[in-house]
Amino acid sequence: MLDAIRKMLRKPDANATALRSAHAEIDLDALTRAVTEIEQERSRALVEATDDQITAIEARLAQAKRDLDRGHAASKEIQRRITEAERAEALTAFRAERRKVNREAEQAAQALRERYPALARELVTVLGAARDADLRVREWNQARNGADPDGVTDDELRPIEPVEARIFDGHHPDGFNGSYVREVKLPNIDPTFAPAFNDFTTYLRGEAMKMRAA
Repeated sequence: MLDAIRKMLRKPDANATALRSAHAEIDLDALTRAVTEIEQERSRALVEATDDQITAIEARLAQAKRDLDRGHAASKEIQRRITEAERAEALTAFRAERRKVNREAEQAAQALRERYPALARELVTVLGAARDADLRVREWNQARNGADPDGVTDDELRPIEPVEARIFDGHHPDGFNGSYVREVKLPNIDPTFAPAFNDFTTYLRGEAMKMRAA
């Protein structure tokens, strides 16, 4: 047992799991019992055995005590090595996780750098078209004033639903009815075409847009 443990301890790259397994194999109770049993045997031999027999027993006792001392020393050394291995493994895990998170952040940033300008231009164009359509809807609804031609149906007399009413769920986190035009939040990459991040002077600001399913 102790020979195998000493061999394992010579490995500088032993990990905490292997060290804990080796530590579990050190049976200090068994080593202590062996010393006690041989001491009792020696006590009996002192009055019953010959000098040669006593010498042989004392040699076994010396070996048993040496094994117990080695067991204590190995236990202490392994515990020290376990502490070092756990510290090293924790540092390795920390650095690996940090590299992973940093890599993900850089990949996301790169994708944003590459794709944002075109997407922002497209979004501004779409929002602008929606805003223009809503203006036309408002003008249409306000212009009716009962001056509709004969033959229109009740359905045709109902006001046209504006764009944002067709997609926005009507709920806003601040407790007021919101507008999808105010619900878009994008980083400010280029203010000449892109909505500004938390810029309260622009109509493109606020919480994330909530949209109805098609």
